Parts: sequence; C-alpha cells; structure tokens
Amino acid sequence: MKKTLLLLTFAIVCCTASFAQQFTVATYNMRNDNASNDDSLRGNGWKQRLPVIAKLITVS
Repeated sequence: MKKTLLLLTFAIVCCTASFAQQFTVATYNMRNDNASNDDSLRGNGWKQRLPVIAKLITVS
C-alpha cells in the first residue's frame, strides 16, 4: 500500500512539473493626472509616466 501511494505521488509530481510554465509579474506605481497637485511640475506626473508604462505593457 505504501509503495503504491509513493508511486502515485511521484507520478503526480512528475506530471505537474512537466506542465509548468514560466511567467513574469511586475507592478508599477501608476498615478492619475491630477491638476491639483504639483507632480507634473516635478517631472512625476502621468504625462511623464505614460510612455514608460506603455513600453512595459507592450507585448513583444
């Protein structure tokens, strides 16, 4: 019984590993374009961040 259970567990682990896929996860601090704060004046506004974020999201 133990041998069968061990063999079944080994087979499941091998099958699971063969279907594994690699993926990349990223986060980015996106901000809204709020005119009431001075982020855009300091170079940290949405218009400055948009091209950088668009390049990160673009699928290659």
